[in-house]
Amino acid sequence: MDGRCSRIPVHSRFCRPEPSAELQVAFPSKRKCASKTSDPKFSGVPSLQLVSNVTVDSVFKAANQGLPKSDKRVEPVPRKTVARRPLGRHQLEAELKKKDQLVETLKKQLARAEMLTQKVTEELKLYCHTVAKEKEMLETAMAKWKSVLEENQRSLEKHSHFQAQIKEWTAALEALGNILAM
Repeated sequence: MDGRCSRIPVHSRFCRPEPSAELQVAFPSKRKCASKTSDPKFSGVPSLQLVSNVTVDSVFKAANQGLPKSDKRVEPVPRKTVARRPLGRHQLEAELKKKDQLVETLKKQLARAEMLTQKVTEELKLYCHTVAKEKEMLETAMAKWKSVLEENQRSLEKHSHFQAQIKEWTAALEALGNILAM
């Protein structure tokens, strides 16, 4: 080989040039990859030459080494529902009793809720009736207030008119008193 690493992505410690024949030690447990392809039509392509000192076991092992532990975990396959055998009489009675107790509990809660709803509805009706009465009383008081303000305005106008007449009469009397005094 020419000493170049393969383009196959493997862990970096396996990407080394092939050692000389003197340094190679045979390991009986590891199989070696073929250094050249046996097919003659691929032998002329230099990019397809593989490094021969990489074992098959180490390539597959290296592919998983870079993954974090959480990625290595396999999701458990959900179990299919297993058809249950028919329940016995006692089991059916116990299940029915539990469901009856649940129904009774729900009935009690519903009754409490209905009572509470009825009570709140009655209180709202009373509140609306009270508000209607107070609105009517307020409208009556506002009408009285308006009439009192109008009466007060008329009284002020009369008072102003009387004051003007008093000034006129006073001026006329003074003028007569001056004429008589001469």
